[in-house]
Amino acid sequence: MKKISIFTLITLTYAFNSCKNEAIDPLPTKGLIGYYNLNGNGRDVNKPSNDGILKNVQATTDRFGREASAFQFNGYSSFIELPEDTFVFKEFTYSAWVKYDEIPFNQSRTQGVFVIINVGNTYGNGDHALCLANTVNLGWGMWTYANPSGNGNSIAEGKLPNDTSTWYHVVATRSKNELKIYVNSKLVASQLHLTGEPAYNLSNVQARIGSRVDGSLTFKGKIDDVRIYNRVLDATEIGQLYIETPK
Repeated sequence: MKKISIFTLITLTYAFNSCKNEAIDPLPTKGLIGYYNLNGNGRDVNKPSNDGILKNVQATTDRFGREASAFQFNGYSSFIELPEDTFVFKEFTYSAWVKYDEIPFNQSRTQGVFVIINVGNTYGNGDHALCLANTVNLGWGMWTYANPSGNGNSIAEGKLPNDTSTWYHVVATRSKNELKIYVNSKLVASQLHLTGEPAYNLSNVQARIGSRVDGSLTFKGKIDDVRIYNRVLDATEIGQLYIETPK
């Protein structure tokens, strides 16, 4: 029987571990401008200068049952204010884990829409939102406006979710020409031939988690692990976010 040297064992062990590590895809960090894990605070884990300010949110359990690891939004006065002029991009990805308490209905505050992430302003057709809609569009979706036309575009999954006990991973990607919606890592809606880059129109571009920037369309339910990128993530990267088990 041949003897195996210590050097050979070390080499084989290193090679095995290298292969094992290569098989585990890292989470996408390129272009990540804001990451809010919402573990009891509004801190931006990625860039501390982009911390959010909490407004009437309550710490709650996340999708793994861990205490103080997500926030409950009450549907009328809860939101997280993000820094102005931080999320103005020519293309972007909005990602969040959400658990809704009820389907939004058409009344003055929500107008049949719960906003998860909103960036822009409510004047002059210049904001963009990841949302749950119960309007002509149904389900998890997004609206966006384009430069220079100011034209609006909106898409949604095409059906309402039917389980208030379930967490959903919802992602919207926006390039100059295309808008996509992913739910639990699956592409559920897309729209080609948008009329231009995202419109923002004014300086002091606001951003919020849990409501539109004017305080309307307030989310009712839980939100966790919000990420905003300044680029379009591909399907593989979105799948990596979906299977993540954050610390």
